[in-house]
Amino acid sequence: MTERGSILGGTSVSTLLTNVVAMLLLSADLGPADVLYETSFGTSEGRLAVSIILIDAESQLDFKNFSYVQYAGNPHGMSSSHRINLIQIKNGATTIKQIHSMDNEGFISGLQSYGDWILWTDMYAGPGQSFLADIWVYNIKLKLKHAAGEKIPVGSKEAFYEVHARLDDGFVAWIHHDGAQKKTDIPIYNLESETRTTLATFAHLAKEKPWNWPVTFLQTNQRKLILDAKDSKGGYQYHIYDLESANRERSVPVPPGVRAHFGTDYYYAGGVLAFYVLKEDGEEIGIYNYERNGYLKLFPVASPDTVYKDRIDGRGPFVAFNINTVVSGMIYDHYAGYLTHLANRSTQKFPGSIELRIQGKYISDLAFDGRETTDTVNLRVFARN
Repeated sequence: MTERGSILGGTSVSTLLTNVVAMLLLSADLGPADVLYETSFGTSEGRLAVSIILIDAESQLDFKNFSYVQYAGNPHGMSSSHRINLIQIKNGATTIKQIHSMDNEGFISGLQSYGDWILWTDMYAGPGQSFLADIWVYNIKLKLKHAAGEKIPVGSKEAFYEVHARLDDGFVAWIHHDGAQKKTDIPIYNLESETRTTLATFAHLAKEKPWNWPVTFLQTNQRKLILDAKDSKGGYQYHIYDLESANRERSVPVPPGVRAHFGTDYYYAGGVLAFYVLKEDGEEIGIYNYERNGYLKLFPVASPDTVYKDRIDGRGPFVAFNINTVVSGMIYDHYAGYLTHLANRSTQKFPGSIELRIQGKYISDLAFDGRETTDTVNLRVFARN
């Protein structure tokens, strides 16, 4: 294990603080003066905005002329009324177009965008005790929606798994555990040809569910896919694939003590993973640079608290996530977002936040309006300095 400074490319933390912090303004908290865009969403037919994805966030946005996608559902669990809306701002005027609805008991997960494409996954109750998943993609310019995968068995309402569908440059990838065949496939859907292939297949392990699953997460970036592969002895390796050629390029070690992955973000160019994991001494948020075999623990997650929706974002010097806390008091007090600045390891808290995200050049915060009510959420967008 190398020194902690190697996480940020081999430079010591003290050197970073001297030479970089002043330029990046990492020690400055985001506040009202930094808000580039803000709006509020109220409850509509029992639905509330619970996820926001900016479109073309890698570009410099004009916040009088831009677009974003909204998932409106139930922030506290399953419901039977869900909507995906495309919201467009033109010359300051707002138009809302519904592009998807789901009225089965369940929820929608994994809302994301890449270029002109939007992806999300319907997770819903099927016949009997079954729970199913549909993976949808929508092209904003063509205004076309189709399924990359439909009626994928994911268990029962009481015990189901996420398919971890990911959208990258021209491809969709996800995890499919096949209990009958005792294997786990990694399907790949080509958006241009609308064809589906299998990138890799792994045999299930001789253990009880869910510990028999050989893969528990995958993430994509720059047409590369990384997943965790567990062997028969319970050890892990990360496998990295090229999505276009479907070849496995390399395997790299997992940090010592990692027993399970819950949520992960991946930045291929730097060989860095930001993840929410179960280690031998508990759950935590950490950063791992597999190119330099350096691991840094950022944030302990003490039971019964959890990372909300198992989602974590990492980009440049920032890591963002939300914690769902079990406390007495208002529902507002159960949620908070955290933005960690890696160079000086300071963390800013966003009270009441149900979704704090790093989106391209921006950071977005979706939070309950106040302690007394949970029927309104506020969206604020900041520049990612």
